[in-house]
Amino acid sequence: GVQTCALPIFPRSIYCTNGEGQKSSECTICFSNPSDTILLPCRHKLVCRYCVCMIKRCPLCRGAINNYLCEGKEELGYCYNAEAIE
Repeated sequence: GVQTCALPIFPRSIYCTNGEGQKSSECTICFSNPSDTILLPCRHKLVCRYCVCMIKRCPLCRGAINNYLCEGKEELGYCYNAEAIE
């Protein structure tokens, strides 16, 4: 027979709040810097400018990261590890 897992499934918003119902703005990788980087092309803003090149895919949608845009900067950033996405 097929076994099923009885673990509850929680929406991601539970993990992205500061405990008071407000969205957290800290990086989902290091949890110490503000999430100030927009991942492209998905446009999710979940990581900081220091952690962005440590990941190949968006932590939320798992889409490939081609470029990124940091708050306060006008030029796009490029992650060299994005070329090796399997």
